[in-house]
Amino acid sequence: MKPQYGVIQVDALEPGSYYFVEAEPPEGFRLDSLTRHAFVITVNAYATTAVTPSSLTADNISYAYAFQVLKTGVSGEPLGGAVFDLVPSLGGTPVSRTTQSAAGAGQGVADFGVIRGGTYVLVERIPPVGYRSSTDTYTVVAGETLQVFKNGLDITNSLDNIADGKLLTVANVPDTIRVPVTKQWMGGQALGTRPPVTIRLLADGNTAYHFGGAPEVTDIVLDGVAGGVETAAWQAVFENLPRVDDTGRPIAYTLQETLIGADPIVGGKAGL
Repeated sequence: MKPQYGVIQVDALEPGSYYFVEAEPPEGFRLDSLTRHAFVITVNAYATTAVTPSSLTADNISYAYAFQVLKTGVSGEPLGGAVFDLVPSLGGTPVSRTTQSAAGAGQGVADFGVIRGGTYVLVERIPPVGYRSSTDTYTVVAGETLQVFKNGLDITNSLDNIADGKLLTVANVPDTIRVPVTKQWMGGQALGTRPPVTIRLLADGNTAYHFGGAPEVTDIVLDGVAGGVETAAWQAVFENLPRVDDTGRPIAYTLQETLIGADPIVGGKAGL
């Protein structure tokens, strides 16, 4: 008969006294190498075999550790709204936690409470609004100690300690785009006679955009000069622009030519 899950079955033992000693525990449980689980096999005059006791139960104690994740931006500021899944590697139901948005000691923290012994994969399923998900792979091993691996490297010693566990910090970079701009001159105005032009970046029609800081007006002056010589490449790039606003809605950027030389321009928007 095939033994059940978690059951050890031993066949064809001779009469005598025996005991089991645990040599290796299940993953995530503490080893009990001191307890002897004894039993006796006897045969009576009628050749009937008896096992006393007829079954044995060995209990293991699971490892248990506190585990938290702190979500930050690249400057260390705590970020709320990120969703993390802690997925058991041997199967089972993932545990999901969301980093706190409210200001205070727990801001940016996803608290998984006490995790039992075993191996887990930490997955950032939803990043904070305006940020990209982390591309790093984190593995959490709750055994004799709590270990955390980042991209296969043990980073446990670099983590912050909390009561009975560890705090892992995961940083995100902003979700940004770049907007190139090229000034095209229509007509016969010769190189060397073209005045500089001022291009203003508009976000959702506003003359200021901001991301995690104070609003700022962004202008670029194009003069077609490289190394003191005017060239045909009147080009520049607006870098590191937030892709979405604070609600997660994509930002519509437009460019407005505001000055040619010292002369103001009315209109002149180009949609993006």
